[in-house]
Amino acid sequence: MSYPDYTRHNGWNYLMYGRVQAKLKNNNIAFNYYRKSIDTLQKQNNLKNLADAYIGIAELFKETGNVDSAIYYGKQALKLTQEKKFNKELWQSYVLLANVYEKINTNEAVSYYKQAMAAKDTLFNQEKQRQMLSYKFNEELRQQELKSAEQQIKNRNRVYILLAVLTGFLLFAIFLVRNIKQKQKVNTLLQQQKQEIESTLSHLKATQAQLVQS
Repeated sequence: MSYPDYTRHNGWNYLMYGRVQAKLKNNNIAFNYYRKSIDTLQKQNNLKNLADAYIGIAELFKETGNVDSAIYYGKQALKLTQEKKFNKELWQSYVLLANVYEKINTNEAVSYYKQAMAAKDTLFNQEKQRQMLSYKFNEELRQQELKSAEQQIKNRNRVYILLAVLTGFLLFAIFLVRNIKQKQKVNTLLQQQKQEIESTLSHLKATQAQLVQS
């Protein structure tokens, strides 16, 4: 059965497809994709995924009983992970080699197991440190978010206070305008009444003068 080569020469895709085929027990197809991934990842200088590819193909050789090839690729992975300090893959390489040597060389198996435990401790400490840093970062981020929220509340309250003050000024201004208009109306009315009184007085004086003359 043939499978379409949809990976477009991407080493990581070859690696993933190799893992899938290995789980499905399609060993020949898995070997093919693991080899493609190793070749492509070497050309791409993708060393971390290359270490995973070495471990993957070594595991497959171990499962199929090809001990020499399993040791070869396991040591390739070990060398690369030691040089580049890929701690997780380093621990996986030690465990792989310990399992391979378990049936052929007990001393070597014990040695690799010890190194695997040391690598696991290092990996655990790094993971613990990473978690602590992540917690610290998240806590700082949370504190900043709280400060930001508090500042937003303060700003919003300031806006509300300012709006309240402006509303008060506006109502006071409306009151003053209405009061001024009311006073203007009263003054106009008083002025009219004054004029009417003055006119009446003038008329009375004129009438009185006519009566005196008569």
